[in-house]
Amino acid sequence: MGYEAGQIFEYTLGLFGGLAQHPDYVRALMERGPVPDEAERERRLEARVERTRSILRRETPPQMWVEVSEGPSTLVRDNQNPHLDVLGFPTRAWADFLSGIREN
Repeated sequence: MGYEAGQIFEYTLGLFGGLAQHPDYVRALMERGPVPDEAERERRLEARVERTRSILRRETPPQMWVEVSEGPSTLVRDNQNPHLDVLGFPTRAWADFLSGIREN
């Protein structure tokens, strides 16, 4: 799916989508999954990391937005500006921002 996409919108509850998953997050999920062999989990993790890199580091990577809402703040990671790391917004401010985008 993501190899040729220009934009990716993914809405999930409870889990980050694949391209937004940090390797430590993937590792923690896999430890609770059906693959008991640690070496096999690491092999799969490396394959996922490489896939993510190949998509996000291509000449024209897709635009991707990740929204995570938890309590009084919303955290957003923007792959177009990775130097910004994770941006935090008060939940109300983020909702107002999204409403403004939808109106345009």
